[in-house]
Amino acid sequence: MMDGGVDNRMRSPSVISLSSDSSISSSSSSSSSSSSSLSSSSSSSSSSDASSQLTPSTTSDEEVLPMEAPSEQQLEIITVRKSRKVFADGPDQNLPYFIANIADGQSDVAVRVINTIDDMDYGAEVFTYTAENLYKIPESRNTVSYCKCEGGSCDPKTCVCRLKSNIKLKGGKIDPCQEKIDYHESVLFECCDACGCRGRCSNVFSSKSMPYRYEIFRRKHVGFGCRTLDKIKKGSFVCEFVGEVILKRDATNRAVQSFMYTSYHHPTSEQKDSVIDPFFYGNAARFFNHSCNENLLPFRFFREARYIERPHIGFFAKRDIPEGEELTIDYGLEWWAMNINNEHIEYCCCDADYCVRPNPRRFQLSDDQMAEECERLEKEVRELKKRLAELRRQVKKRKLDEARANRLKTPEGVKRSARISKMK
Repeated sequence: MMDGGVDNRMRSPSVISLSSDSSISSSSSSSSSSSSSLSSSSSSSSSSDASSQLTPSTTSDEEVLPMEAPSEQQLEIITVRKSRKVFADGPDQNLPYFIANIADGQSDVAVRVINTIDDMDYGAEVFTYTAENLYKIPESRNTVSYCKCEGGSCDPKTCVCRLKSNIKLKGGKIDPCQEKIDYHESVLFECCDACGCRGRCSNVFSSKSMPYRYEIFRRKHVGFGCRTLDKIKKGSFVCEFVGEVILKRDATNRAVQSFMYTSYHHPTSEQKDSVIDPFFYGNAARFFNHSCNENLLPFRFFREARYIERPHIGFFAKRDIPEGEELTIDYGLEWWAMNINNEHIEYCCCDADYCVRPNPRRFQLSDDQMAEECERLEKEVRELKKRLAELRRQVKKRKLDEARANRLKTPEGVKRSARISKMK
């Protein structure tokens, strides 16, 4: 999504945008985008404008579990398209259709597509799957050096990559102690082949740009979304957002801009601003939809190329994500304000309990009601903590009593009991 001229410091931390960092540059301005198809209740047609319609997260009346691959018997009634070229010939009316893998060898795991609703094309006529960014901007000089660690192990106290990072990894995941990561101020330098450790240390997480299995699926009321077919633990690296990295001035000449967002804002020249456009080339992250209660958070990281014009965008799990749940992000309040003011979107269709722009026909808690609900839940939590403490005390007492009884049953305990009885 192209920049709407909003000060980036006012953005929600989870808006997908890249700003420069004190470890790289002094600039902190960037812009937001949508990474998936967009929709609203007022219109179902696609828009070539940067403000297209919002695709919601999974609604309560939809089946959220992934569909299993069709059996041989089902193949007679299910159209199975095994390649993008076949699908590009035009979908027929046999429903549902299932595509086993659209990654075309670009991913270690299959990325499948399922449409059980209609014959809508997921974008195969124009979209080519890629696992890496395609850079169409000039190269520059690295501003952060590589670590000189040896032996395939890096010392956190001396590793340049770790010292320059203000996002810390623990066991290949975002450190759970970092409850809040400021997207615009945080950055992670991942060790790589150019480092002394050759990228074999624990400061590596993105060797697979998509480490889990994903499914692109047709939404009931709007385009396509993406859900996980595996359980994902909190803090885990989920995937990288990839596409064509082009100059912003070139992006404005493209017919479809709804998938774009600014990846870098140059502090002195708008002519050097760049955007990532996954419309023609991208991965499953292209289909991530908005939710006001998103389960993914973005962060910036760098590998071999360590200059601000060539960052990578990654997503990590905000919480534990069960199998079959749709992967969602937050487009940000400023994105909403811009599109609502331009009358591109009427309301949000996500099913979050506290939605930024709910459907007027859907029950939604007011601010006062939400505050009351929070107070009620906090009271319940306090009572549960008291009950838990009491139960732990009882368990401890029971264990002590059992241990005392067991000691009395031993020969030494029997003798001691006899002596005590004689004394009485």
